[in-house]
Amino acid sequence: MLFYDLGNLKPHNYRGWTNHETWHYSTYNSIYDSGLKNSPSDPHDPVGVHVAISADGRNVAAVSEDSRVYYFNQNGTLLWSNITGYSLENVAMSADRQYVAAASRDHNVYLFNATGSRLWNFTTGNVVKSVSVTADGQYITAGSDDSAIYLLGKDGTLRWKYSTVDPVETVAMSRDGDTIAAGSDDHTIYCFDRSGALLWMYQTGGNVRSVSVSGDGKYVAAGSEDGNVYLFSRDGIDNNT
Repeated sequence: MLFYDLGNLKPHNYRGWTNHETWHYSTYNSIYDSGLKNSPSDPHDPVGVHVAISADGRNVAAVSEDSRVYYFNQNGTLLWSNITGYSLENVAMSADRQYVAAASRDHNVYLFNATGSRLWNFTTGNVVKSVSVTADGQYITAGSDDSAIYLLGKDGTLRWKYSTVDPVETVAMSRDGDTIAAGSDDHTIYCFDRSGALLWMYQTGGNVRSVSVSGDGKYVAAGSEDGNVYLFSRDGIDNNT
């Protein structure tokens, strides 16, 4: 395991860059601007717009506080949008561009196909904070404020569920879904295989806000509110050895 303390890094000067923006699209942004409401049990807490991009860069998916899932082509043309009814927290897209998953404050995970049809929704016990999709869309993982990590099949069936001590903030998967990582407010980084076996867990000094898994599943990175960046190998062996 390798980690860096961000508090000890020195500031750097960065050169300016010309504007390389090719397009932008304005969503309703605020759920109140669109006249929609959050769940009665979920107080308003702005989350902005979250995005995902396909492996070849040809499509972009986005979710917003306006409760909509958006799907664009490379030129910025809106191919479709689909409304869920509640503010959305996170979005993920399969590498082949065929599936888009969304995490919602209405306690649901949603899956859409490339034409914008809602294939299914799966209900958890609280706000869904994060989703991740395998490259072929065969598996979807989600982390929820109900203190649980879920693995779902492409058909929306629950493959397994793992309960944590506190809400799960972030999840990630390798391309084939055989390495699954999650970070929780219980200050813990979790690593599983696709069958749901817990490979290892690691305690940090703060809430774990972000995890990422390399495409081949060999490495897991995480960021914690303790100010550290962590890197692990899938088998948990210290990368310095």
